[in-house]
Amino acid sequence: VKNKQAHIALALPLTIATAQVAVGAVVAAFLWVGRIRTPPKLSSTALKALLPIGLFHGIGHLTGVYATAVGSVSFVQVVKSAGPVWACLLSSLMLRQNSSRRVWLSLVPIVGGVGLASAQELSFVWAAFLASAASDVALALRNVLSKKSMDATKQAENMTPANTFYMFTILSAAFCLPLTGLEWKSAAAAWRAAAPTKAAATALLSLIVQSGLYFTAYSEVQFKALDSVSPVTHAVGNTMRRVVIKLAHRA
Repeated sequence: VKNKQAHIALALPLTIATAQVAVGAVVAAFLWVGRIRTPPKLSSTALKALLPIGLFHGIGHLTGVYATAVGSVSFVQVVKSAGPVWACLLSSLMLRQNSSRRVWLSLVPIVGGVGLASAQELSFVWAAFLASAASDVALALRNVLSKKSMDATKQAENMTPANTFYMFTILSAAFCLPLTGLEWKSAAAAWRAAAPTKAAATALLSLIVQSGLYFTAYSEVQFKALDSVSPVTHAVGNTMRRVVIKLAHRA
């Protein structure tokens, strides 16, 4: 919801998305420099395993934020409810974890519901639909690769699930930063229009930072959960978040 509020005020989705991931990188630096958490010591093997995870984390966030910017919050959450389907497919292909027939059958109403809700959506926007679907695939790949690489990353010193999350958050910020160049030409004018006064600029910056902090806190807890369950179970549980978001948005 904070994310959508930021986009209503400032029409720079790639810049806002990158800023939100950068907030996570700043949080990581604060925790490690302040010795609130012991920083990890990466091996080359662990870094190699984290690079694609950071890439897909960045792609998943950028496309998800873009979808929210060009479409309604409710519509984006409906499309992203298909996450368990991608989790099942990718887990079968990459982890060799075949889901039972009951699991596959349980996905039928999800697919049907997404299709029905999308067809009846009055504010249907193809860009939002495609970006939401791309975000689903990228984040499913992130989770599957994270699960696949956990043995490699845990061999590094102090590589807890939380530290692993913050490492690929820093990598995703590095991947996202060059893409903000697509908005540089309009960035100054958009910022002046959105924040004509110092008070407005402070309020807008605060809104972006808040959305970044919420995203960081949610993502860290989400990754800790992934450490204990399969990507499919994780995706099914995560679907409940869509309901909460829709209810909060309508409230």
